[in-house]
Amino acid sequence: MNSPEPSVAAQNTPPPGRGRWVVVLLAAMLLTLLGLFWLYLEAVNASLWGFGPRELAIAQYTPKDVVGDLGGMKVVIPRGVAELVEYDDDPTWGEKRKGPRPVRTFDSRLASFGFYVRYPDGATFADPEMRKDYEKYGTRERAFNHGIRGGDLWLRPGVSSGKFYSRDGFLDRISVKLDAPIGRPWWQKFDKLPHKEHGLTVYRVKGIEAELADPQKKLDFMVKDVYIHRDKTGKVKTYIDCHPKEWHSSACKQSWSLEDDGVHAEVYVAYGPEKRKNWREIQKMITQTLLGFRAAPNGDASSTEPALKNL
Repeated sequence: MNSPEPSVAAQNTPPPGRGRWVVVLLAAMLLTLLGLFWLYLEAVNASLWGFGPRELAIAQYTPKDVVGDLGGMKVVIPRGVAELVEYDDDPTWGEKRKGPRPVRTFDSRLASFGFYVRYPDGATFADPEMRKDYEKYGTRERAFNHGIRGGDLWLRPGVSSGKFYSRDGFLDRISVKLDAPIGRPWWQKFDKLPHKEHGLTVYRVKGIEAELADPQKKLDFMVKDVYIHRDKTGKVKTYIDCHPKEWHSSACKQSWSLEDDGVHAEVYVAYGPEKRKNWREIQKMITQTLLGFRAAPNGDASSTEPALKNL
């Protein structure tokens, strides 16, 4: 006699324990996604500000002056000014420090830090009252969650040196793609525009005229107009890229080198496109602030007039 066929309900009933494992699997996937999202936020934090892991933020509120070697220049940065300070021997992502935190001296090579500076007067948080002025424009949490805030006078430059420095002449190497598009992706193929803007040579991605003319058309986030300032010898002194349509408060990023001032460091700052016309003054102000951290022979900060050549 043939065995009776199992009922439809019996056929669709999962074996004992299968439902529990499905729940466990879904929970594990959720935890994995949450972990990846956390790592994404950490990466956004680093890419937005250009600084190291969150644990390196302990220098953000240090009660002491920051001392070290900034690309060959001995510096004393007044307490409260430099934030998220990283030295060459600090642990990298996912690493823990081995041994006690070293005592920092003028031989300690700085790798990166950021600071706030008010445009156009160059005020910093060396004056505690300036922090109150900055806070008028919103909280640090708002700045992180919504990008660099527009409508205020404060800029947040970043500095890379030491192990993060790309060697002298890095701006010229970056700029090669502007005039040598062969083999590059479409968003790195440019037309040189016939007229300068605020003393800057302008390069625009090929073939985007129709998208620019249509106010409803969105452009890929990788599309950037590039603005270049070269000196009389053709050396690139300033490199700015801006999204041509995203008119938000951090649409432009300006980069330059301190190598002509004898300091092997890159400086960069983000701002809204309305400030692009002030690129010379911004670069001079931030450069002068940084060179003003130079330590005098007695260990104090020394006000040093920057070279600011060919700007």
